[in-house]
Amino acid sequence: MQEKHEKTVRSFERRIKKQDKELAGSRREIITVRNQWFEVFGNLEKEFNQKRSAALKEMEQFKKRLFKTQGQLDEALDKVKEQRLEEKAGTSS
Repeated sequence: MQEKHEKTVRSFERRIKKQDKELAGSRREIITVRNQWFEVFGNLEKEFNQKRSAALKEMEQFKKRLFKTQGQLDEALDKVKEQRLEEKAGTSS
């Protein structure tokens, strides 16, 4: 009877040892996957920030071009207005 008990105990010890190895493997896999996730997320975040910076820079350039174009348009409209006033004054005299 004691021999059967010892056999059962050894069987349980083997099962426990096997499960401990599986658990350790699972923990290593979790750590690996977590590290990979952080690496991928870090790469995505870096790429996003680069694209965002490029888009903001391009937007600033467009704003400068817009202000320059608006200024040129205002100057052209003022010039046309002056010419019309001169023509009107010239035809009135």
